Amino acid sequence: MKKQLEYKDDTSTKLLEIEAEGEDDGFTVTFGKIGTAGQTLTKKFERDEKRFKKAKKLLNEKLKKGYAYKTTSTKTNVPKKAKTTNIVAEKRKHTSEEFIRKNNIPVYPELPVMIDEDMTNIRSAKEIGRYAIIIHALSLVYNDELSKSDCVDWLRREKLMDDLNIEWTKYLGKSEYIDIILDEDLISPFIFILLWAVKKIDSIPFPVKKFTKKDIALINKCFPKPLESTKAFLESLEVRTTTEILNEADKTGRLFHAIDQTGIDTKERKRLDNIISWIEINGFDVAFCWLLFSSANRDRKDKYTYYYEREFKDRSVQ
Repeated sequence: MKKQLEYKDDTSTKLLEIEAEGEDDGFTVTFGKIGTAGQTLTKKFERDEKRFKKAKKLLNEKLKKGYAYKTTSTKTNVPKKAKTTNIVAEKRKHTSEEFIRKNNIPVYPELPVMIDEDMTNIRSAKEIGRYAIIIHALSLVYNDELSKSDCVDWLRREKLMDDLNIEWTKYLGKSEYIDIILDEDLISPFIFILLWAVKKIDSIPFPVKKFTKKDIALINKCFPKPLESTKAFLESLEVRTTTEILNEADKTGRLFHAIDQTGIDTKERKRLDNIISWIEINGFDVAFCWLLFSSANRDRKDKYTYYYEREFKDRSVQ
């Protein structure tokens, strides 16, 4: 006697084989998950009729527990796991929407949840710090606070020149064009989020108002002075937890979307401008896109909401 049984439910697929053949005085049971080698046990009996009786008894017990005779098809249909909602991401979405609603800002519930937390790869402290220094240095050049030649010498000495893209390198040469907006009023919100992400700034003000000269001066004070060593600054950085960054990124993205949907020069836009600054929230949102959209995440684009995917393509600084 040789029988094969299968058991299938929403969480597992098992195979059981009972063999009582040949001249042996026992029977063999092989069991385990389908697709694995499984385990094998052999039971011995003094009389031949007894081993068949015990084998049939075990077979009937398994049939009562839900096992069924294995079909002749060699193809195994493993049941797919039911798609479960990411509870943490849903809670984050709900918290952000409640905050936005309390501040009398439109909520767009059709925006999906953020990327799953366990699939997120935040950029490293070193990468964030180096990038922040470069953007800060380029901004100083753009605003005539640092010459191009001094900037090049500084970045070269700090071994940061290799991090520049082609357009930025050309800008520090003879080109007057650069592919990002470096006016301090516009770039400061972006830098602010990078500094917050590495704990150089304690908290993010929500709803965010337009940055003042005092705010910009405080941001600039976080960096080493131009032409000074960046080593101590880079070594002091520590990235915030993934949860912290995703919480603020989720809130920022929904706030930006709410303002962006109102159009320009509309009555609703003017109302919202009194609550939150579009320039600042835009800079915040671009920064979070950069923080989250690391090279490790680019292979997982399906994990991003359609909103972040679309907005990153249009407004990325990279």
